[in-house]
Amino acid sequence: MGTSKSLSDIYEGASLTGSLNQGTFIASLFEENLKYKGSLINRDIDIDCLINVRLDLKKKQKCLREIKGKPGYVQLLTRCIPDKGNWFLFIEKANKYIQPVMLKSKVKDKLNGEESNTRERAVQALFLYHFLKRGIIFKSINVKVSGKTSKATVKHIFQIQKDEKLYMNAEFDYAFMIKVFYRPRVVLKFLTRTQYNVSREISEYIHVLAKTSHEQKHNIDTTEWTYSFSHIENFILKSFSDAKKLVYVIFKSIFKKSLKFLDEEIITSYIVKTIVLWRFEDVNLDNFDDWLNDTKIWEAIDILFRDLLVAIERGFLKHYFIPEINVLKRFDKSLRDNCQKRIKNIRSNLKTILLISEISEARNILEELLLLLYDGRTYLTLEAFVEILEDPLRHFL
Repeated sequence: MGTSKSLSDIYEGASLTGSLNQGTFIASLFEENLKYKGSLINRDIDIDCLINVRLDLKKKQKCLREIKGKPGYVQLLTRCIPDKGNWFLFIEKANKYIQPVMLKSKVKDKLNGEESNTRERAVQALFLYHFLKRGIIFKSINVKVSGKTSKATVKHIFQIQKDEKLYMNAEFDYAFMIKVFYRPRVVLKFLTRTQYNVSREISEYIHVLAKTSHEQKHNIDTTEWTYSFSHIENFILKSFSDAKKLVYVIFKSIFKKSLKFLDEEIITSYIVKTIVLWRFEDVNLDNFDDWLNDTKIWEAIDILFRDLLVAIERGFLKHYFIPEINVLKRFDKSLRDNCQKRIKNIRSNLKTILLISEISEARNILEELLLLLYDGRTYLTLEAFVEILEDPLRHFL
């Protein structure tokens, strides 16, 4: 109980990112389907959540130490943590720098603790309510809830089985960030270079993310954190026209279906975002801002795949915010060759990659999820109503 209260004490809010407002959620439906028999598309639902950690650093610019030779990575000095509050539960005061794993491990343990059984029963009851209300025939519903950590997030996983077959896998990725109100050099350089009109309100702070480098991902003692530009990315992507948003979603969907399976770990959707951010700085692309113009839309998508092909041929793609970073650093020659072959094939058959039958099934799943969300709200209302009833009356419901 003490841990639960202390966790809530250090959080000041959460927001959705990436998965829902940047097309990842839709694009993920078109990833290679190896788990769902009888389905044309993937039914893994990934939801990205940013957890803002409540922390007022004493001396902001002196609390972050940039790591030499690793652009974008920083260390957070322990002595900058306020003495008041529950932070002492998540850090080792004897250490000079804060370890991200301390925070993530506490959250993971809570997700795998006693409350996981309660969550399993609650999700099972929700799907029971949903299936009965929508007339979906079933024999059994089973739910398994678990939590695990990655180098960047804590994953909260809900595996739903219908009639002893995998029906849906929902994964909530919680990324923990500290907002720091000052502009490091990387932000100042970015603001002088970018062609996007980024507001001062958005650019006056930076997030520090509990994410380690690939080299340190198995080192539980690492003190690496990284700068996150997600708030600026969201600002830019939301400013896109409807046509550009459509191009982005289609580009990402084809990328996920046709390339990601070559290496699930190395070929990430951040490559797509980086290509789009660089290319859409080009004001000449404004002439395709009619989302009903089929020809212009597909021409823009082809341009993005051409940019991707050039980057992979060179083996170098500049990080949009920190150009010294190569987003394709981990691509070896074999993977680059395979990607090049796939992209050339994609560009020759661009309009036929996403099948009409797949798009139709994806639309059905989206409609089903919307109904599930609607039923979830109704179910929570009913559950809250039952909770206030007297025990004798509750017994008959």
